[in-house]
Amino acid sequence: RLFLSRALNPCAISSTGPKRATTPDAAPAPAGAAIIDSGGTFDGVFASGPILAGVHQAPSGEAAERWLVRLQAKLPPAQP
Repeated sequence: RLFLSRALNPCAISSTGPKRATTPDAAPAPAGAAIIDSGGTFDGVFASGPILAGVHQAPSGEAAERWLVRLQAKLPPAQP
């Protein structure tokens, strides 16, 4: 997933993971999520089973991460 993001967008990309959270009481970003700095706005993407989900043009990396957490909560659990 991260490789595809780099191929599509040469901007800065940072991987998030289950240990990263914006505040101590915040839920962690989905495993394998990527936050892409598009030069003033941020995109975030992750996959859950066959579903690819993301957010476009968030005002900050932290906001993109919060939206990814909210999106993940709405998706059915990934099947192995």
